[in-house]
Amino acid sequence: MRGARQYGFLVGISAGVFSALHSPAVWALFCAAEAILLSVYAVVIWRRTGMFWMTLGGIIAATMEVVMAAAAVSGDPARGVPLPPLTFFIGGAAALTLTHLAASRRESDGYQRWQRHMESMSLRDLLLLRHIPTLR
Repeated sequence: MRGARQYGFLVGISAGVFSALHSPAVWALFCAAEAILLSVYAVVIWRRTGMFWMTLGGIIAATMEVVMAAAAVSGDPARGVPLPPLTFFIGGAAALTLTHLAASRRESDGYQRWQRHMESMSLRDLLLLRHIPTLR
């Protein structure tokens, strides 16, 4: 899980730096890159694990990034989303939490095996999608 914490920290720092730059183009590129990474992530999850709920979480996260990239092009990624920003982010976080909860309950064997696999993963492993085990 070390890699997951590092990834979260890196995204948080990036968001702070991008906000300070006040550049919609930088935000749009960042969100588009995240959308591509998360789209590939969702496909890889499905192919390697067959876990519906984890795949759905990847699709939701990728969709949120596409919306944010489009909003960034219009000026501000937080204020340009189609819902009030707080609703958008809390709704997305709730949906992702629910998909993980559903996976842990409905696909518990695969979820537990994935959690064990993640324990030794680094940030590099996450970026190269090595943290997704082959469970099929």
